[in-house]
Amino acid sequence: MERYYFGKREQGKNESVEEYITSLRKLAASCKFGTLVDERIRDQFVLKCCSDKIREELWLKDEPPLEEVVIVAKRVEHMLKCVKELSGNKDGSGECAKVEEVVCEVKAREFGVEKNKDEFSKFKGECFR
Repeated sequence: MERYYFGKREQGKNESVEEYITSLRKLAASCKFGTLVDERIRDQFVLKCCSDKIREELWLKDEPPLEEVVIVAKRVEHMLKCVKELSGNKDGSGECAKVEEVVCEVKAREFGVEKNKDEFSKFKGECFR
């Protein structure tokens, strides 16, 4: 019955790679996979992870060990999080937006534009990079 639950386990939409791998390890502990435990966790992760991008990256590799799968998956997860923040924060509230605003202000000053803070907002999105 434990193997059934292991095979049914999918990554939750808001579950991180680390959380999902930890959950699979806990489930696998009672499945008696023996020496194949890492392979089974790897295969389950690739099949049931919720990110197509992670799956695509992993399918490009020829049977990578579990450790490599985790490294690649975490890297892609981090990249996707950054892309989401950069593209999805239209209101300018994220950390990336704050950094960009400071960069814009510095660049505007370099070009001789001395304005008060409120007037710098005109330059938002028009960085001189």
